[in-house]
Amino acid sequence: MIVDNSTMEAAIDHLAEQGYFIWDDFIPASSIKKLIDIVKENKEEGDFKKAGIGKQVLFQVDNTVRGDYIKWLDKKHPNPFILKLLEDFTFLKNYLNQSCYLGLKDFETHFAIYPENTFYKRHE
Repeated sequence: MIVDNSTMEAAIDHLAEQGYFIWDDFIPASSIKKLIDIVKENKEEGDFKKAGIGKQVLFQVDNTVRGDYIKWLDKKHPNPFILKLLEDFTFLKNYLNQSCYLGLKDFETHFAIYPENTFYKRHE
Protein backbone atom coordinates (compact mmCIF):
# COMPACT_ATOMS: atom_id res chain seq x y z
CA MET A 1 0.00 0.00 0.00
CA ILE A 2 1.43 3.29 -1.03
CA VAL A 3 -0.70 6.06 0.38
CA ASP A 4 0.06 9.73 0.36
CA ASN A 5 -0.50 11.71 3.54
CA SER A 6 -3.44 13.65 2.13
CA THR A 7 -5.37 10.42 1.48
CA MET A 8 -4.61 9.13 4.97
CA GLU A 9 -5.56 12.44 6.58
CA ALA A 10 -8.83 12.59 4.63
CA ALA A 11 -9.69 9.10 5.89
CA ILE A 12 -8.85 10.11 9.46
CA ASP A 13 -10.97 13.27 9.18
CA HIS A 14 -13.93 11.18 8.01
CA LEU A 15 -13.36 8.73 10.86
CA ALA A 16 -13.36 11.59 13.37
CA GLU A 17 -16.47 13.22 11.89
CA GLN A 18 -18.57 10.17 11.03
CA GLY A 19 -17.19 7.48 13.34
CA TYR A 20 -16.14 5.28 10.42
CA PHE A 21 -14.62 5.44 7.00
CA ILE A 22 -14.85 3.36 3.86
CA TRP A 23 -11.64 3.23 1.90
CA ASP A 24 -12.44 2.45 -1.71
CA ASP A 25 -9.55 0.71 -3.44
CA PHE A 26 -7.52 0.21 -0.26
CA ILE A 27 -6.65 -3.02 -2.00
CA PRO A 28 -6.07 -1.91 -5.60
CA ALA A 29 -8.10 -3.56 -8.33
CA SER A 30 -4.84 -4.85 -9.79
CA SER A 31 -4.31 -6.90 -6.61
CA ILE A 32 -7.78 -8.43 -6.44
CA LYS A 33 -6.95 -11.09 -9.04
CA LYS A 34 -3.94 -12.15 -6.97
CA LEU A 35 -6.17 -12.48 -3.90
CA ILE A 36 -8.73 -14.52 -5.84
CA ASP A 37 -5.97 -16.84 -7.05
CA ILE A 38 -4.71 -17.27 -3.48
CA VAL A 39 -8.25 -18.06 -2.28
CA LYS A 40 -8.64 -20.67 -5.02
CA GLU A 41 -5.28 -22.20 -4.16
CA ASN A 42 -6.09 -22.31 -0.43
CA LYS A 43 -9.50 -23.84 -1.19
CA GLU A 44 -7.96 -26.54 -3.39
CA GLU A 45 -5.50 -27.37 -0.60
CA GLY A 46 -8.40 -27.79 1.85
CA ASP A 47 -7.38 -24.83 4.01
CA PHE A 48 -10.93 -23.52 4.51
CA LYS A 49 -12.86 -24.68 7.55
CA LYS A 50 -16.57 -24.47 8.33
CA ALA A 51 -17.11 -21.23 10.21
CA GLY A 52 -18.74 -21.32 13.59
CA ILE A 53 -19.70 -19.09 16.46
CA GLY A 54 -18.20 -18.85 19.93
CA LYS A 55 -14.65 -19.51 21.04
CA GLN A 56 -12.86 -22.55 22.41
CA VAL A 57 -15.26 -24.77 24.39
CA LEU A 58 -18.23 -22.60 23.34
CA PHE A 59 -17.43 -23.03 19.62
CA GLN A 60 -20.28 -24.47 17.59
CA VAL A 61 -21.33 -24.67 13.97
CA ASP A 62 -24.79 -23.19 13.59
CA ASN A 63 -26.08 -22.93 10.02
CA THR A 64 -28.95 -20.71 11.19
CA VAL A 65 -26.36 -18.04 12.08
CA ARG A 66 -23.71 -18.49 9.38
CA GLY A 67 -22.93 -20.80 6.50
CA ASP A 68 -19.52 -19.67 5.31
CA TYR A 69 -16.12 -21.33 5.23
CA ILE A 70 -13.11 -19.36 6.41
CA LYS A 71 -9.33 -19.32 6.22
CA TRP A 72 -7.66 -17.15 8.87
CA LEU A 73 -4.76 -15.02 7.65
CA ASP A 74 -1.73 -14.51 9.84
CA LYS A 75 2.02 -13.99 9.65
CA LYS A 76 2.53 -17.73 9.13
CA HIS A 77 0.82 -17.67 5.74
CA PRO A 78 3.27 -18.91 3.10
CA ASN A 79 2.32 -16.39 0.41
CA PRO A 80 4.43 -13.18 0.33
CA PHE A 81 1.50 -11.22 -1.11
CA ILE A 82 -0.62 -12.03 1.97
CA LEU A 83 2.28 -11.13 4.25
CA LYS A 84 2.57 -7.74 2.52
CA LEU A 85 -1.18 -7.19 2.87
CA LEU A 86 -0.94 -7.93 6.61
CA GLU A 87 1.94 -5.43 6.83
CA ASP A 88 -0.29 -2.83 5.17
CA PHE A 89 -3.06 -3.52 7.69
CA THR A 90 -0.53 -3.21 10.51
CA PHE A 91 0.72 0.09 9.09
CA LEU A 92 -2.86 1.41 8.99
CA LYS A 93 -3.54 0.23 12.57
CA ASN A 94 -0.35 1.91 13.83
CA TYR A 95 -1.03 5.12 11.91
CA LEU A 96 -4.55 5.30 13.33
CA ASN A 97 -3.18 4.71 16.81
CA GLN A 98 -0.67 7.54 16.44
CA SER A 99 -3.08 9.97 14.79
CA CYS A 100 -6.30 9.25 16.64
CA TYR A 101 -5.11 7.78 19.93
CA LEU A 102 -7.27 4.71 19.35
CA GLY A 103 -5.23 2.14 21.26
CA LEU A 104 -5.85 -0.64 18.75
CA LYS A 105 -3.80 -3.60 19.90
CA ASP A 106 -4.42 -6.12 17.17
CA PHE A 107 -6.64 -7.07 14.27
CA GLU A 108 -7.91 -10.27 12.74
CA THR A 109 -8.64 -11.02 9.12
CA HIS A 110 -9.68 -13.98 7.06
CA PHE A 111 -10.90 -15.11 3.68
CA ALA A 112 -14.53 -16.21 3.60
CA ILE A 113 -16.36 -18.30 1.03
CA TYR A 114 -20.14 -18.18 1.03
CA PRO A 115 -21.71 -21.06 -0.90
CA GLU A 116 -24.93 -20.21 -2.69
CA ASN A 117 -27.86 -19.47 -0.34
CA THR A 118 -25.66 -19.02 2.74
CA PHE A 119 -25.25 -15.96 4.92
CA TYR A 120 -23.84 -14.58 8.15
CA LYS A 121 -26.61 -13.26 10.37
CA ARG A 122 -26.25 -9.64 11.36
CA HIS A 123 -24.62 -9.06 14.74
CA GLU A 124 -26.93 -7.43 17.25
